[in-house]
Amino acid sequence: MLCRSCAGTAGRLLPSDSRNDLLALLDASAPLPHLDERHAAAHRRLLSRYVEHHLADGGVPPAMTFWLGRAWEAA
Repeated sequence: MLCRSCAGTAGRLLPSDSRNDLLALLDASAPLPHLDERHAAAHRRLLSRYVEHHLADGGVPPAMTFWLGRAWEAA
């Protein structure tokens, strides 16, 4: 997933609202963004793909399987 300036003709375009949500999730001092279930699931999949590609040599760590399979709800 890339922003408009980085995507060019390759990759998938990351909408600005999704980019802003990801930036908020990375900033410990920012309030958490409100994500509907569809967008929350999309962000979980994006994180999972990042972990699989960069940290798990293409495999799926057991903790990631648990995390993705859980029905997360706001407290």
